[in-house]
Amino acid sequence: MKKIILFFLLFIIFSGRALAGSVDYDEIYNNIPTIDIYYDQNEDPDEQTDYMQYFNSPYPLIRTAFPLSCKSIKFKQGYYLLTPKSKDGFNFMMFKQTGKIIGLVPVYEKRLMTPEERQRIFPPPPKKKHSVWSLPWRGFKFTVKKMFGNYKKPPELPRVALDADIVGGGKYFEIIFYKEYLKGYVKENSKEIYKECYVYKMLFKIER
Repeated sequence: MKKIILFFLLFIIFSGRALAGSVDYDEIYNNIPTIDIYYDQNEDPDEQTDYMQYFNSPYPLIRTAFPLSCKSIKFKQGYYLLTPKSKDGFNFMMFKQTGKIIGLVPVYEKRLMTPEERQRIFPPPPKKKHSVWSLPWRGFKFTVKKMFGNYKKPPELPRVALDADIVGGGKYFEIIFYKEYLKGYVKENSKEIYKECYVYKMLFKIER
């Protein structure tokens, strides 16, 4: 009898944990707000500045394998550049093609990354190792810098990453976007840079 009672107690405990850990994607999707923000000629006003600031594109590229929709916005299969934005109290993601905004997708959750997530998604880069054979080249570069002066390096590209999965019993497609922001120097005359890493979650319906 005691074994039976213990079994049911364990069953209730683990069932409660499973229910607590489940996600109601229908409720999330139904509560997603509609983004009613207009951009002139469907152009991102910050894009030109961003491209002038960096050598490479600061925007990640994603390929959708099947048609998706988010409320009234529909996305065909194809490639899209993603840009996170905050405006008028909304957090949303710009989906762009050939410089034009295709849709503004609401972010249903935005938060700072946990230290564990940050370690997994954005591990610290390995330290550079200099071999003996590189000494002459390093000496040459040092001499050139002394002769012609230092040049201003372009800012470091923000690091981004993406996770995606089919959820809600195959009804929805979730995209999780990670971005590392460079927030300036911690101390004056210090090379240590303070970084903030954010998580953006989006939910789409899969169009059959």
